[in-house]
Amino acid sequence: NNYLEIIHFPQGILIDRESNIQDLFQKYMGKSYIPIFKLKLEDASDNSDVRAIFLRSFLDHITNMLALKSNYVHGIRYILGDLLTNIFEHSESEYAYFAFQNYPILKKMEICVCDTGVGLLENYKRNKNNLEVDFSHILSHIDAMENVVKGLSTKSIERGFGVHTSRNMVVNGFKGTFIYQSGDALSINDTISPSDCNINGVIFSINIPYDKFVDNFNYISFVE
Repeated sequence: NNYLEIIHFPQGILIDRESNIQDLFQKYMGKSYIPIFKLKLEDASDNSDVRAIFLRSFLDHITNMLALKSNYVHGIRYILGDLLTNIFEHSESEYAYFAFQNYPILKKMEICVCDTGVGLLENYKRNKNNLEVDFSHILSHIDAMENVVKGLSTKSIERGFGVHTSRNMVVNGFKGTFIYQSGDALSINDTISPSDCNINGVIFSINIPYDKFVDNFNYISFVE
């Protein structure tokens, strides 16, 4: 309970256009975690600025904490940017939630991003008459999860590989663990299975062992 209070579970710390984002992150300098930040999503140009500043501050904080090399920072930025775009464009959630935990003894970090929106299955249902792709065969959360991790999103064909690319980068590039859940469908690395719990929206978590980083990693190799 003490840990949950420290990370501001479940409400989170609100980030909106009125927030001084840099000052909020400054409070957690020297800590092994970033608490749950609740990023307000609004369809307005100034909210786009808030999202950009927040994501940059989040990455800068992690980079400074772990002295990450730029090649891995670029990869993490790509993944988080794509996740945030997915949430903003498709989840119909009012907020996106971000959290971070460093495990210095184990030499690994964990980043979690989630929302409380419509979820993958409902998103496919609302786009089943999409002119580019027929989604009428997607009837369950498992169906939706399988299609998303394979790259068949409800975006245009050119932009339909975000989760598939992120999973590939995390598992094969970072040598980490990829966890993705929507409804009662759970994806862990290359395995998709039913979950005992059924959630609203989506939860995305990546576990990255930073003692396995190599100098020649290039995130572009994993971008399709």
